[in-house]
Amino acid sequence: MYKNTTVGGVLSFARGVDFTCGYNARQVTTGFIDGDDKPGMIVTNQGRASTFIFVNTSVSGTLSFNSKVDFANTPGSGPENRFYS
Repeated sequence: MYKNTTVGGVLSFARGVDFTCGYNARQVTTGFIDGDDKPGMIVTNQGRASTFIFVNTSVSGTLSFNSKVDFANTPGSGPENRFYS
């Protein structure tokens, strides 16, 4: 993930932040997960048949997320078929 550091119309990004999700991550989405008005990140992982949630813990000027919370998927259902709202 790259924090947007654009100023005055000059496009720029901070150094990237990596997230460990195992192998074969399929889909990434963001959403307001815990009511704190900061978008968290949800990643489905076909390789591990699981879904990971990263809670946004950023404060002004610093991009950060908690360690992932791992949810196993129901047997026979692929994580790519999940829908989060």
